[in-house]
Amino acid sequence: MHTIELIVPCYNEEECIKLFYERICEVFSSDRLKDYDFTITYIDDGSKDDTMGEVKNVVKTHEESLSSGKNSKGRIQYISLSRNFGKEAAMYAGLKKASGDYVCVLDADELPGDAVELRTRREGDYIMLSVGTKMIQDLFVDMKVPRHMRDDVYMATIGSEVLWIPDANGRERFTEKYGVSSLTKRVLLLEIDK
Repeated sequence: MHTIELIVPCYNEEECIKLFYERICEVFSSDRLKDYDFTITYIDDGSKDDTMGEVKNVVKTHEESLSSGKNSKGRIQYISLSRNFGKEAAMYAGLKKASGDYVCVLDADELPGDAVELRTRREGDYIMLSVGTKMIQDLFVDMKVPRHMRDDVYMATIGSEVLWIPDANGRERFTEKYGVSSLTKRVLLLEIDK
């Protein structure tokens, strides 16, 4: 079973921690992800509220649900930084600790209503770039993806919005909307075996 590790930097997120955890448990209990395990790594970036207390409550809740058989998978862990170093430092701390087969950085307070899905393209898919929105079929032409390969390219999506897509040369494209920068090139590692 492959593990998807979610790196979750947190700063004053006490209201979001439990909701994030519940949503992730719901997503990973679906048939679609039955062959995947998950790890949530919360990184408390020196929060001034009770974020760390909420994280510890979620860890305890998850351990109890595993013991009782309510949950059969998943691992919750955390890193607590001594002060606020900034989001990039929190992400870096999480990425250094990461051991999942696939790693993704998500904000606890921006968890989408729809789950992040790994899939091939569909009609109407688009990606937000710094220059605006671009339809995936147009992006494939710009990226010089051969026509016969376009239906075999996997991408990370929320609904019709593409968050991440590899290009034909092995480079990756990320959406601008979620604040991915050159610092986060290793955020998503996706290997598809056919």
